[in-house]
Amino acid sequence: MSSGRNERRAGATALATATSLALLLLVAGSVQAAFPGRNGDTYFQTETGSGTVIARVGPNGKKFRRLTPARMDAESVSVSPDGKRLAFECEPTPGPSDVCLANRNGKRLRTIARHPAADDGDPAWSPNGKWIVFESNRDGDNEIFKVRANGRGLRQLTHNDGEDEDPAWSTRNQVTWEHSDEEGGTTDIWVMRADGSGQRNLTNDPDADDADPTFSPNGRLIAWDRDPFLPGTSDDIWVMRNDGSRKRRITTHPADDEDPSFSPNGKLIAFSSERGALGNEEIFVMRANGTGQRRVLTRSADDSAPDWAVKPKAKRKKGKKGKKGKRR
Repeated sequence: MSSGRNERRAGATALATATSLALLLLVAGSVQAAFPGRNGDTYFQTETGSGTVIARVGPNGKKFRRLTPARMDAESVSVSPDGKRLAFECEPTPGPSDVCLANRNGKRLRTIARHPAADDGDPAWSPNGKWIVFESNRDGDNEIFKVRANGRGLRQLTHNDGEDEDPAWSTRNQVTWEHSDEEGGTTDIWVMRADGSGQRNLTNDPDADDADPTFSPNGRLIAWDRDPFLPGTSDDIWVMRNDGSRKRRITTHPADDEDPSFSPNGKLIAFSSERGALGNEEIFVMRANGTGQRRVLTRSADDSAPDWAVKPKAKRKKGKKGKKGKRR
C-alpha cells in the first residue's frame, strides 16, 4: 500500500516538470524475502483492463500465465518457502483489502486476514511456512502484524506513530519493513526480531525515501529501492548487510528501478523497471552485484513487484509392490 511514501512523492512532484510528475506518481508494489533452494518461477502483479492480478512466468520469460481471476484485484504476492503456496493482498468483494492464500496455480483461494473497516495487505511468509507477516491499518495507521497460515493467532508487532509497511521475513528470523513519519518525514528501512523486539532504523537518510526491502536467502543481505529528493533523479536498487552496513547502489539507470527480489540461489535479483520503450513497468533480472541486467518479459501492461520462488520438489512416484511388500 505504501501510502506515506506515495503522498511524499506527490508533494515532491509539485516542484518537478510534467514528465517527472508522471513518473513519480507511479505506485510501487512490495517485495518479499527469498528462501534458499533451486530457482523456480517468478511471480508478480500485472495490470489488466479491469484491475490487477497475480501472474507467473518461467525462466527466460517463457510460460506466462495469469493466476487470479480478473474480477478480484490481487497484488503484492509472496511465495511460500516450499514454492507451493501464494499469499497476496486481495479484494474478493468491494471494500477493504484482505490477505488471501492460494496454491501455486491460484486455486483453492481463501482469506486468512480480514477486518471489516481496515485494509490488510503486503503479506510475507515466515521461513518455516507457518506464519505470515503483513501490514494493516486496523489501529488507525499502518502497523505490522503476523498471523498463522490458518488465520489464527493474530499478533501486532509494531505500535509506532506513522506508517509501517511492506514487511519481509528472513531465514535468520528477522523482519524488515519500511517506516515513515506522519508529517512529511522520510521513509526508512527498519529491522526487528520476529517477535517485534529490537526495532532499529538501518538507513535513516534525511535526503531520500527508502522502501521495498527484501532479504537474501541466507538472511545476510537486504536489497531495497531508494528515491532521492532531487528533481530529475530516479529510484535505484541498493544492497546492504542486515545490520545496515556496507550500503551500495547497484543500478544507475535514468528510469525508476524498484521492487528487488533475490533468487533462491542468491546469485540473481529480479526487479521492476520503467526503462522499456513504452514507459511501462517490466520485469528485469541482474546478478546480485548489479551486472548483467536484462529484461525477462516484454508486454504493454505494467508488470511489477516480482517474487522469485523456490522450484517445488517433484512428487516421488510410488513403485509397484510385490506380494511381500517389496518394490519390484
